[in-house]
Amino acid sequence: MHRFLKFQPFGNTRVGLRADGSIWLIANHEESFEVCRSSDWLKVLRLRLCDGDRVRIQGNEEKLLHLCGLVGVVQPALLSVTGKDAALSSNIPDIKSPRPLSAPAEVIDNARRDPGTGQVGPGRFSEST
Repeated sequence: MHRFLKFQPFGNTRVGLRADGSIWLIANHEESFEVCRSSDWLKVLRLRLCDGDRVRIQGNEEKLLHLCGLVGVVQPALLSVTGKDAALSSNIPDIKSPRPLSAPAEVIDNARRDPGTGQVGPGRFSEST
């Protein structure tokens, strides 16, 4: 199981960055948010963000780049749907599978935990001298 490196609160949700690079949106206790991946809006409690997702938090539609930026991912990568992500592919004609957003490797590599607090701090090489 991959652990979360960082959480950032936003409205009634938290944006999370996992050690595998995946970016998640998680509703707070007894809350929800809405996502549209095709034509219908659905209420959800947690979601791995994918390319093309439309997300509403407390009635306001939010940009994916803004949500990713909250956890330090300014240019999310798109994962292909091969290998371990092949389960996301669809065998139904005219249905496209979602392409998960991911943090670039340097964002994950530069993250380090403070041994005293357990919080993720800035990367060793990103601090100014």
